[in-house]
Amino acid sequence: MRQLQLSWSPSMTVPVMGLVLGGVLLTGLAVAEPTPPQGTSFLATGTYRLTVTERELSLDASEAPLAAILAEIEQRTGIPIVVYSGMNERITIHLNQMPLDKALKQLSQNVAIATTKGPNAPPHRIAKVYVLPKGQTQLTQLDERPTAEPFQFTFDPSQY
Repeated sequence: MRQLQLSWSPSMTVPVMGLVLGGVLLTGLAVAEPTPPQGTSFLATGTYRLTVTERELSLDASEAPLAAILAEIEQRTGIPIVVYSGMNERITIHLNQMPLDKALKQLSQNVAIATTKGPNAPPHRIAKVYVLPKGQTQLTQLDERPTAEPFQFTFDPSQY
């Protein structure tokens, strides 16, 4: 049987250490998995996750239909949201506990918010939301008119 004898010289230390460290680093990279940033999660395309309180909104959306998101916000808050026909915009966005009015403005460039005043106003103070057609940045007077109240007839016999 033949014996193999290795001899070590100080000039071999740097290249050998480089090989060892390189192998360790490559092994670590192969094992490492990409992790999403904290607070976000991956959603399937066309889906969204919505949380709404009286004053705040959190939303994760991935190419989700804006009209569907607005309809759900309207349902959960009771705030009337007028979306002009032809709305087929899809959005990808992440909002975390943002005040309701600011969140609504983040969802589309053409949002107008009518607010309420007085002691009986809701905490969010939003009376109605308008999502305007592209290119229109302000409400017209026709858009701002109050919703019609049901007709009430009163008769006072003492006046006749």
